[in-house]
Amino acid sequence: MRVIIMRHGETVGNVERRYLGKSESPLTPAGAATGAAMAKWLAAMDAECKIDRIYTSPRQRTRQAADRASARLARPVTVCDHLREMDFGIFDGLTAEEAEAKAPAIWQRWLADFSHYRLPCGESADDVMGRARQFLDRVWESGDASIVVITHGGVARSLLTALLALPPEAGWHFEIPLGGFAVVDCADGYGILKSLGQVDNNQ
Repeated sequence: MRVIIMRHGETVGNVERRYLGKSESPLTPAGAATGAAMAKWLAAMDAECKIDRIYTSPRQRTRQAADRASARLARPVTVCDHLREMDFGIFDGLTAEEAEAKAPAIWQRWLADFSHYRLPCGESADDVMGRARQFLDRVWESGDASIVVITHGGVARSLLTALLALPPEAGWHFEIPLGGFAVVDCADGYGILKSLGQVDNNQ
């Protein structure tokens, strides 16, 4: 199976450096252009290896990109809650400065143990990794040969490390920017990273 992981384009919340988990935020003009560039890039990938299905997070910023890709490729879109961004709980929608001011002790505890500490009313990074692994278990059973996954930064890193059988903390060694992608070929549970990059809005 070929797994193509993509991160959505820029949103207003990204520009403002907010923690966007449950919160919705509209795409900027650059983010909308990224969605179009992603669809064009995927069309070229589809010519190389036929894409069977597009999976997306339920958030608007990812679904817009998935709908563009679906229209370009004429492939179905499956919305999957496992692919939603980390739930930042009491910090959702806040900037780092606002989060620290709101709950200084919780902020420091989170920074000290990001992987394991579950934010009040939210999740931990370990929870996100668990969802990513559950998603992969599902797609292995699908019978698809090539899939696209349009998701968020934290989930993208979790999927990549799971596919490559790396420890979760290794995800921080991979940069998947807005509009970024990772292509992994998998056989018998063994993943090989084929490419890592970012779509070009100007092409």
